[in-house]
Amino acid sequence: RFEDPALGDDIATAIAADTSGHVYVTGYSWDNVTRYDYLTIAYSSSGSELWIDRLHVKTDDLARAVAVDANGIVYVTGYIDAAGTFFSPEFFTVAYTGTGTLLWTNRYDVPGAISEARALAVDQDHNVYVAGRSDTISTRDFALIKYVNMQPAKMLTTTVLPSGQVQVLMEGTPGIAYRIERTLCFPGSWIPIGATTPGTNGIG
Repeated sequence: RFEDPALGDDIATAIAADTSGHVYVTGYSWDNVTRYDYLTIAYSSSGSELWIDRLHVKTDDLARAVAVDANGIVYVTGYIDAAGTFFSPEFFTVAYTGTGTLLWTNRYDVPGAISEARALAVDQDHNVYVAGRSDTISTRDFALIKYVNMQPAKMLTTTVLPSGQVQVLMEGTPGIAYRIERTLCFPGSWIPIGATTPGTNGIG
């Protein structure tokens, strides 16, 4: 049982389990300051809470689906709305490690449309599929997005050069470019500082 200290609405919308029996529940939770936020909780096979992440992006953030891949990466999708009136939402998808560390976020928005992600799936090649509505004033449409091979790169070493530059050695999937970011002092906030160049040996 989960109850936020703010004593607002705590609504679970989706559940998934991994091969170890860990269970992941996602949904949204009311906060008196930030309004609705994404809320994802991981439980052990015995029901003990392993980690919890509350993610605030815009005025109202509503998670709707969760999936976990064979490597234990947890994916959550839903929609975020700046106005808080549910008239300008956009898809918002996030990924976590199995221990709850935020790996990446992705948005999809059609200007002037109501874009709400409702479903999520991941295949054996770690491609992530997100589907939902994307309506305009004159049309009622759906959108399907594929994120290709979204496995995180592995950080090998970091070295401070005499020039003061930081050299980062990473290992990832050949042909895939990786964005490099650093975290701020609070979870969920990242500053882009560069990107790798795709290489045939998978090292950027």
